[in-house]
Parts: sequence; structure tokens; C-alpha cells
Amino acid sequence: LVASYTFALIPETRKHGVRGVTLKAQVRTLWDALTSDRIFLAFVLIRLLWDFGLQIGGPYFAVYQVEVIKATPGFIGLLATVSAGTRMIGLRVWGPWLDRRGARWVTTVAALGIPVLPVIWAVSSRPWHLILAELPGGFLWAGFEMGIFTLFLELLEGEDNTQAAAGYMALSSGVSILGPFIGGWLIAQTGYAGNFLVSGAIRLAAALLFLVVLKPSGHVGTYQDSVPAA
Repeated sequence: LVASYTFALIPETRKHGVRGVTLKAQVRTLWDALTSDRIFLAFVLIRLLWDFGLQIGGPYFAVYQVEVIKATPGFIGLLATVSAGTRMIGLRVWGPWLDRRGARWVTTVAALGIPVLPVIWAVSSRPWHLILAELPGGFLWAGFEMGIFTLFLELLEGEDNTQAAAGYMALSSGVSILGPFIGGWLIAQTGYAGNFLVSGAIRLAAALLFLVVLKPSGHVGTYQDSVPAA
């Protein structure tokens, strides 16, 4: 409640003449953004692939800790603390890199490291093994989330960015629904280890696509660059 009140205090520049936006308008704006800029289209498709790989394994990590690793509630809390601590360190480290190297570089480098994490989970057999995943996990996820958010804002510029962003989030929500269903089926067929390895493989494929498409040391255009002037 306090956080919600604080958010309400943030001054906001409102666009003049903005009327209620229908779902049809959001879909149309997202479609215009996707078809007007091949880089943004590739970014969205790769991000959806990344989210799919994440949702296949992510929801089952906590279940794996209890059912297979037999971790105690106290140890699970310790893991969360370790991850939060390295995340704070990561934000401090990735921030200057974001300023110097750019969002594409930070996103790609962090994404290439994250696929290792579910592999560590897959081969862990003792609770303390999971520390080896949570220590780098918080650090890497801090960089990825910082970079991907900044990159999204860079690519999706223009007056209709809010509607296009809403359409993108709708697609992402669909992936979040589908992923756990596939993940549950994989666990039934291959066990938790197989699920985590597939999750890591999909994340690695998406990370490599980020490397190829984003060109961390090159130039990536924006949606606004491809929209003709009125």
C-alpha cells in the first residue's frame, strides 16, 4: 500500500488528446511496430523464445528444492537472501557497463551466462549445491533485466509505444501460460533434470540469437527510425 501510494506521487507527463485505447488498437499498433522494424520484430520473437524457456523450468525450481533436494524452509530463505545480495552487487556493476557499453552489450553478455544456471540445478543433489547457482544467478539476472528493459525502450520509441508495449505484454503473458504446461509434461517424461536441461537449451538458443541479431558492438535501429513521417 505504501509503495502504491508512492508510485502515485510520481509526476507524469500526459499526452494530450489521448482517448480510451481498445484491444483492437493495441493489436494494430503492435502489428505496425513489428512489421515496420525487422530488428524490433526479431527482438520480440527472441524474447518470447527466452520467456518460453524460462517458464518451462522456472516454476518448478521451488518444487524441486522441496521434493528432490529436501531443502528446509530456512535454507530456501538463505538461497533467496544470497540471490538478492548478488543482485544488489550486480546492479552496481552492470549500471556503469550499461552507460559505457550500451543495453545491447549488457543484455547479450548476461543472457549468455544465464543458461548455465538451470544446468547447475539439474546436476545438484544436495541443498548447498544450489548456492553455486544462486551466487551468479542474482548477478546475471540483474544485468539481463536492466539491459532488456533499457533495450526495449530504445527500440520502441514513438507516440504509440504504450499501446505497442501493451500488445507485447499480452503475447508474453500467453507464453507464460503455455510454458508451465509444457514444463509439467517434460517433468513427467524426463524428470526434473530433463526439464531443466531443456529450459537451459532454449535459453541458450535465445541468447545466441540475441548475439547475432543485436550485434552488441554494432548499430540497432529503432521502431521510430522505420516509421514514415506524417
